[in-house]
Amino acid sequence: MDFIKISTRNKCLNALGVAVLAVTFSVSILSFHANAASSSFYYAGRLIHGDLNGAYHTLDKGTAYLDVDYCLGDYANVSLYKKISGWFARDSYYGTVTVGDTIRYKFPTNIDVKSSQYYLDIYADSYTEGSGTLHN
Repeated sequence: MDFIKISTRNKCLNALGVAVLAVTFSVSILSFHANAASSSFYYAGRLIHGDLNGAYHTLDKGTAYLDVDYCLGDYANVSLYKKISGWFARDSYYGTVTVGDTIRYKFPTNIDVKSSQYYLDIYADSYTEGSGTLHN
């Protein structure tokens, strides 16, 4: 009889632990999506691949902008992509802007769907550094 009581107690504690983790996880997801249409970025170097670094951004449907608030070094070509999963899938490309000053840049192709899988690829001929906000 004692074995059954201990087993039931452990099951209740395990269920309670799972419930607490589920609530914690859902609260963090909600706080992430509260700022879904704007995310900060920073780059330093000659070649930065956001997909390989796991640096994804959430964007809504519409026009995408890159607000650069810090820029040092040579010009950088910044391209916007959306990760597409699948065996033969190609990531969606939304254009490239050439960053060389602290202003707002508009990507040439509108975002067609809200997603948290957008990423930036940055290429420069020499060392460059910058930061800002990607939003729409």
